[in-house]
Amino acid sequence: MAINGKKIYLRPMELSDMDAYQTMLNDESISMNVVGWSFPVSKEEQEAWFHKAVSDQRNKRFSIVLKENDELVGMLTLSSIDWHNRSATHGIKLLPSCPKGQGIGTDAVITLMKYAFEELKSSVVMYPEASYSFDGTQTPLPKSIAKCLKLMKVPVIMVMTQGSFLRDPLYNNLQKRKTKVSAKVNYLLSPEDIAQKSSEELYEILSDAFTYDQFRMQHEHRVIIDEPFRADGLHRVLYKCPSCGREGDMVGKGIHITCNSCSKEYTLNEDGTLSSSDNKCEFKYVSDWYAWERQQVKKELVEKTYLLDIDIDIKMLVDTKSIYSVGEGRLRHTDKGFELIGCDGKLSYTQSPRASYSLYADYFWYEIGDMICIGDSKAQYYCFPKDQTKAIVAKARLATEELYKMLL
Repeated sequence: MAINGKKIYLRPMELSDMDAYQTMLNDESISMNVVGWSFPVSKEEQEAWFHKAVSDQRNKRFSIVLKENDELVGMLTLSSIDWHNRSATHGIKLLPSCPKGQGIGTDAVITLMKYAFEELKSSVVMYPEASYSFDGTQTPLPKSIAKCLKLMKVPVIMVMTQGSFLRDPLYNNLQKRKTKVSAKVNYLLSPEDIAQKSSEELYEILSDAFTYDQFRMQHEHRVIIDEPFRADGLHRVLYKCPSCGREGDMVGKGIHITCNSCSKEYTLNEDGTLSSSDNKCEFKYVSDWYAWERQQVKKELVEKTYLLDIDIDIKMLVDTKSIYSVGEGRLRHTDKGFELIGCDGKLSYTQSPRASYSLYADYFWYEIGDMICIGDSKAQYYCFPKDQTKAIVAKARLATEELYKMLL
């Protein structure tokens, strides 16, 4: 039996596929990108594995075959299948001969998802947001998620956690607050809703459902957070002073965030609101301040004055074994995208503004420091600013998101 996709079909693996499977297993570049490492296998070992695997009910393997010429181009797996609870994980390996840039891997994964829904009567859990929230509001959703729903035609259940950001905001140096965390489950869309609505309408529904503001919610629900460290690191998010306009001179410490340039002091109150020492606070919530910073970045991009140009330490992810420290360099970000130069001229990478609708950036990443991550399928570059006190990774993310929208 074959499971048909758009460009491929999935079929049970056959003994005649084992030469290709052996090639995948012995190809170091494939192994490192999927499972980290593996021992080389002989033809006899591969065939012995096949005879054992075909009867394995907890792990199912499918060969990925091109429709146009019946060429075997990879393998897809459903692993650790729990038939009672209807759950599993999946993985994919593609042969070097698989056509690149034609959506073959995507087609294979979507085909498997449809099989999980329609034949296994299983659920699929998706985490659609692009990255962690800096200011307690939603991050961008990919527009492709609506198209995925149109293809699947299944009910959509949304699980939204409430209080998790307030308990452990990214900027706060891993310091936990004593705040309750709960989850709300909502039946968001029926198959009939999905059939009747366009992808654009579905995207709007999803965007509305994923709209939230944790600080505003804290205030409206009278949630008190009285930890004396609640503003530690808040300058990572609120990097620009709304009073004097200086960037990089804000310092968040204790319950206050202060501008070292004009000396204006703001307080993050126990109810999630902001106040200032002169009783002239420009913003009520952290999210309002961050939204203002976004508009300031957008203005710089329009006027072509935006620039990030910093010295960095570089770490690289090229396999699943480790992150490698590779040297020093310089990261430049303009309206033309990212440019990374490093390792005494041996490393050079550029990334177009069209490459991503958001940016993977993080604070105090693995307790190393604030970082910006760029890269492609071959390598990921983790860039740690040398001057962490002036690191404004939030601004780089805002610029990335606004640039992408401007180019649509």
